[in-house]
Amino acid sequence: MRFVVRYRINHYDIYNENKKMVSMIQMKVIFANCLDVYDEAGNRRYRVMRDCGKIVIKTAKGEKICCTLKYPVDESGRIIQKGYARPPMAEKAVANTQLGELVLCQTKRRDFFIYLNNRKVGELLDMLSISKKILLSDEIPEAFCGLLFAVGYLTLHDDDVGIV
Repeated sequence: MRFVVRYRINHYDIYNENKKMVSMIQMKVIFANCLDVYDEAGNRRYRVMRDCGKIVIKTAKGEKICCTLKYPVDESGRIIQKGYARPPMAEKAVANTQLGELVLCQTKRRDFFIYLNNRKVGELLDMLSISKKILLSDEIPEAFCGLLFAVGYLTLHDDDVGIV
């Protein structure tokens, strides 16, 4: 399945191949530390929040899923930081979900490969452009594309530096 993500003011709309909106991601806080994921009917499905080295997902039913961010480390286990003024880039976001272990691997180009139980099931592409793309295998329900985008978005912006 292919999806296109379009930016609107303070939110992203996700459309499937038939140009039908399947999800909307609403930014809630300055610097987008919190995203609400809505389905096509406008019901909030998830709240996705970034917190010190992890991403917390709250479902509409109140369940919590913790997604751990993994950073590159050297031989001694210290996180590798490329520059003094920039935080390290998260390489992976890992979560145990109802489908199994979900891993989003971030590339240097800031695209993501999505793995479910060590098998590649999708990609988040062109994450730095205005129009983004999501490719998912048929085994991933369409309803999860908004959640995957939100986790990828917060992982992508984990190393942003806020200037006040």
